[in-house]
Amino acid sequence: MLGLSSKQRIRSGVDSIRVGAIFGRTLPDNVVEKARVVNLGKGPSGIPHVFFHLSFERSNRPIGDTEPRTLALRAFVERFPEPIAS
Repeated sequence: MLGLSSKQRIRSGVDSIRVGAIFGRTLPDNVVEKARVVNLGKGPSGIPHVFFHLSFERSNRPIGDTEPRTLALRAFVERFPEPIAS
């Protein structure tokens, strides 16, 4: 998404978030952090949130999973800007 402003990138990312979608980013040492969306909803103050399961892979091999996580929608899109194939 080169050439898009931060606001456009966030809007585009928000539009692609669906239950079951997987987003990811590459960390140091070629570790891929994957977030699988399990639910969308609002927090206690009405702010939209993404509920997701986080896992890690290296060379397409699982190396760890975490408990379910929650981030505000905007924070999720900033951390995981691109959907990836499952």
